Formats: sequence, C-alpha cells, structure tokens
Amino acid sequence: SDLVSSIGEEIQQGLSQKNLNDYALKIREMVIRAKLMGQDSGISIPNSNFENHILKLSYISDDELEEKGKLETFWENKIFDVKDLKNKVFKYQILNSDINNNETTILFSFIPKKTVQLYVDLLLDAGLKPVTIENEIFSIIKRIQSQTSFDNLNEPKLIVHLSPINNNVILFADNLITFFLFKSTDLPGL
Repeated sequence: SDLVSSIGEEIQQGLSQKNLNDYALKIREMVIRAKLMGQDSGISIPNSNFENHILKLSYISDDELEEKGKLETFWENKIFDVKDLKNKVFKYQILNSDINNNETTILFSFIPKKTVQLYVDLLLDAGLKPVTIENEIFSIIKRIQSQTSFDNLNEPKLIVHLSPINNNVILFADNLITFFLFKSTDLPGL
C-alpha cells in the first residue's frame, strides 16, 4: 500500500519517457504480487495533463453531440485558440443540457497523443492490457452520474478531489453539474 501511495504522488508530477521504466517496474511488482499479469486495465490520467475548457453552446441533443463531437472541426470552431486536434486525444462530457433555455454546457478536454502513448506504454510495460484511458475528472463525473437515480435526482452530491497539482470540486445539485478547478498553489499554506 505504501508503494501504491508513493507511485500516485510521483506520477501526479508527470509521466515522462525518463521515469516510465521506474513506474512500470513498481507497478509490475504489484501486478505480479496480485497475480494480474495480462489483465485488462484502465487508467485515469491526472487532470493536470489535459487542457480543459467549459463550453456554453446552444442546446444540442446527446445523439447530435455523439455524431458531431467526433469531428475535430466541430470543436475547433467552438474553441478559437485550439487547432490541430488531429495530434491530440479529445474527450467531452455534457455537464448540463437545458432545452428550455437553449443551452448545453460541456467540459471539453484534450491531451497530446504522445502523452497518452506514455500511459499506454506504462501499462504494457507493467504487464497489463490497457482497455480504457480517461481524464480523472471524467471518471469522477461519471461516478456522480452513476450514483444518481430518479429517486435521488435532486439530492446534492459533492466530490472534492485533491492532488499535489490540481484540485477539483464537483457539485451535482438541481440536475446540474458545476465544476471548479484550482491549483494547489492557490490554497493558502500549501
């Protein structure tokens, strides 16, 4: 457990080709101990590795976004300082969609493909088979949504995610997700 904690703290500082082998050896040791060689695995990449944008768009249905969201040009037309998405992995998550107010709020994130490849290589070198790679914030949002049912739809839920680099506060209340991101250095005393 100390090994897991140590790796988590170190990897928050950033994965690079230089430290990839060290992490892979540490993870491989745990994989062998747990008898998980060759198993499917997933990884939540630290949010600090992504560039994130909160987009307020005219209402768009889930189906329409699913179709249009695959196109790089759709996003490049929404975020003016973002170009060349073909060299990046991008993900998006609807935070709120309100047809009555003609508004959809989306969390849009992207990361260079070469950074994602480092994480894929890490898992492969550790003896695992990567099947899903996610921005840690999307994982948290999906967790909130998975805990929400018709019976508790209006009950507020709050997740506070603290890390050495970025901190996130995600509030789900009144069928809306509100997302706050701030750097650890923004907190007094840290």
